[in-house]
Amino acid sequence: MMRITLDAEVEEVWREFWQPIVCDADGNVDMDLIKCELYDFHIVMDEVRKVYDHVTYGMVSKPNTKAEVVISLIEENYS
Repeated sequence: MMRITLDAEVEEVWREFWQPIVCDADGNVDMDLIKCELYDFHIVMDEVRKVYDHVTYGMVSKPNTKAEVVISLIEENYS
């Protein structure tokens, strides 16, 4: 099994953003909280994909596309 080394930015996002959301008061990961967050994340990713696709006239539909790319395409179409 290959072990992935997490870089400092990933660790920082875990510690500052996700850990308070998905861990209990003792710092243990709570699977029910993770499931709820993953469900919400799924909804967000699906909805972002739809918006990107619509506002870029089908040129972008991947939800992890950087905002600057989407904004640039929108500005090109509306100027």
